[in-house]
Amino acid sequence: MEDDHKLLFGADRSSSSLNNLTVLPFLLPTNLLPVADSPTNRRQDQAAGHSADKRWVFLGLVALPIWILFGNLLVLMSVIGFRHLRTLSNWVIASLAFTDFLLALTVVPFGIYQLVSC
Repeated sequence: MEDDHKLLFGADRSSSSLNNLTVLPFLLPTNLLPVADSPTNRRQDQAAGHSADKRWVFLGLVALPIWILFGNLLVLMSVIGFRHLRTLSNWVIASLAFTDFLLALTVVPFGIYQLVSC
């Protein structure tokens, strides 16, 4: 149980470490990313190899908007391209796919930048 807590929160169960939250609201451990840009953190990150971990996190997160764009583009092309799929309910699904497509194009890259550049 305590190991699960360390994995989720990146900290021990002591009261002093619970005040120092190093976790995002949706419980993604952020101990791979530096919390503050201080010389000590930079030295510790370089010594521990966190810069390489940060690159892997970034590469994994870059795949997310590409996947979202591709999937929503398939939905849009199928509804527009096939005549028998042009029903009212499918147009609602297509409009949701278009909105999701625009979000993946505009909002998600900024969120990834914010996560990685902390």
